[in-house]
Amino acid sequence: MIKPDKVILSNRKSLALKIDKTGKLIVLAPKNMSLEKIFKFISEKEKWIIAKQTQIKSTLTLNSNLINYEEVLFLGKKYPVVYVKNNKEIILTENALCLPSKMGFSTNRLILNLKQWYIKNAETILIKRANDLLKHMNLSVKSLSIINSKAKWGMCDSNKNIFLNYKLLFLSHDLIDYVIVHEITHLVEMNHSKNFYLELARVLPKYKTLQTKLKQCGFLLNLLTE
Repeated sequence: MIKPDKVILSNRKSLALKIDKTGKLIVLAPKNMSLEKIFKFISEKEKWIIAKQTQIKSTLTLNSNLINYEEVLFLGKKYPVVYVKNNKEIILTENALCLPSKMGFSTNRLILNLKQWYIKNAETILIKRANDLLKHMNLSVKSLSIINSKAKWGMCDSNKNIFLNYKLLFLSHDLIDYVIVHEITHLVEMNHSKNFYLELARVLPKYKTLQTKLKQCGFLLNLLTE
């Protein structure tokens, strides 16, 4: 019998299972539902749970160098992390990301410095690309901001403010454009209605392929979070 890692009871009416980005099984259940019924549901979904957890475990194993910060992703390309004694700042070369040797002494320090480096680049690269795409789509936005999120690549609120996760810089150019265009499209349609996807398809006819590719990158949102 598979045991859940977490059970969340709330006022919801239905029972649901969720596998998080690390492979943990989370149960979302109504407050008055019995444990017997919850475990019966888990048992019925056992094949799906195992398949999903196996897939996630495989992804994490294949990308262990990224998770351990032996490599980093920048605009879809992997770079080995190299520590250079005389470096005073982080420098991206054609073949490696070169860090001052002192940054390798502490994982927390390494993560903090990498995060700052990515955010600095995001404020230039992502904001410029968003402005270019806004111009292309003939739309305007109240503000563009860089955020740090473990849950979302981007957001658009009802006041026409767009927020872009600096971790978008891990992704290839086509996926960055997909996320930005997705959020810009919310300036026209705030929900995910049929009209929303028609507008999205007008700008990105192959958005479904990009959507699938992006889902496979979900584990990257957990990087640089310590």
